[in-house]
Amino acid sequence: MGSNHEMTTNDPVLNDPVWGEVDWTAPKILAGNSTEKAAVQLRAYFAPLGGGLRGSHSGAEFTELGGGGDTPEVADTVTAEDVLAVSTLSVTIPPTHALQLLGRGVTKEGLDATREWRDKLGHRRALKRKNVPSLDEAPIDAAAVRAALADIPSNLAIADVPATDIDDLLAHVDVLWREIRRKGMAKKNKSTGQVVTSKLLARKRPHLLPVLDSVVATQLSHNRKRRTDFKRSMWRVMSDNELALPAHLSDIRERAFRATGDERIRRLSDLRVFDIVVWMAGKN
Repeated sequence: MGSNHEMTTNDPVLNDPVWGEVDWTAPKILAGNSTEKAAVQLRAYFAPLGGGLRGSHSGAEFTELGGGGDTPEVADTVTAEDVLAVSTLSVTIPPTHALQLLGRGVTKEGLDATREWRDKLGHRRALKRKNVPSLDEAPIDAAAVRAALADIPSNLAIADVPATDIDDLLAHVDVLWREIRRKGMAKKNKSTGQVVTSKLLARKRPHLLPVLDSVVATQLSHNRKRRTDFKRSMWRVMSDNELALPAHLSDIRERAFRATGDERIRRLSDLRVFDIVVWMAGKN
């Protein structure tokens, strides 16, 4: 691998070969001798400021609002609380997109247009950037979003997905991305909303689907121009038995919870612990 993968430490977490296999740099905050430092970072993310009048980061409520996006009652439906939760991670789903995700404001003619657009894609499940439609071309079909969510387990952790099942699972995730992504979902309409979409999906499947965040991507040296699949790479890292990253993240979570008694920390998924700790290290 290139120089960005060369390690200056003998820490087994950082030097596990799986990082090189996915072409990522191992975040130093995840080193075995940085476990307590990582727990402090996690605690800081939830620490109150201003005399307890507000939290230090609004994202502390991302998985908490309404009891979570993966509760059985709403696991396969995008709700108004999901839309609000996404905004706690510093992105906003535009009003028209949000209303369509909630099943509002789409006419029969609009749904017909979306079905025609979907049929033209043929058997290909993945949606290429150049094929992302606008809301005028293909309004969001909330029923199709619900069906796609129903095909993705809500009680499965990414580390527990067998290698024999990962291709099928990611194919179903591609279908869900296809039904949600539309032009104009990102700030100033300059992109097609990969980050926004990933945050919504992480809200609905917090144990299974990671957030694609620019700070975290930088910490990992993840380069989308090389067409590496962030979700697949995360699965490979989280499921590697030698690295045993879920156990390490569990240790970080437990230390932070014991020090604070904050139940929000105890309820975090491994992916969310990873996201917060690496993000905090990058921001700091």
